[in-house]
Amino acid sequence: MDQSRLDEVSRRIKLGKPDNFAILLAVQGAVERQASAPEGGCRCACCAILVTYLRNKEAAGVVILPAAKEGGPGAMLYAFPPGEFFHHYLQAAHGALGRLEDEHMVFVIVSDNN
Repeated sequence: MDQSRLDEVSRRIKLGKPDNFAILLAVQGAVERQASAPEGGCRCACCAILVTYLRNKEAAGVVILPAAKEGGPGAMLYAFPPGEFFHHYLQAAHGALGRLEDEHMVFVIVSDNN
């Protein structure tokens, strides 16, 4: 991942007000072993597929979010695969989360007015 972009995300979080950003953790939901495969025969671990894709590309997903109301600020959503960049945020929440052995993603939403 491009270090200058990672630095920009960190800067926007550090300089922003607490209500101008959110950090979300996504983990794969439990898969029922007895459940039949959906139509088409494919049952996949969606989180793992996205993590693998972003790791292979050495990238983060970036989505520009429009303003909720006209004239208001928009936002940026960043999707990061597991890695060093958000390790300290996950360490802070470790007690509540337990161990993160499975594939996971960190999503960051930052308001454009940061």
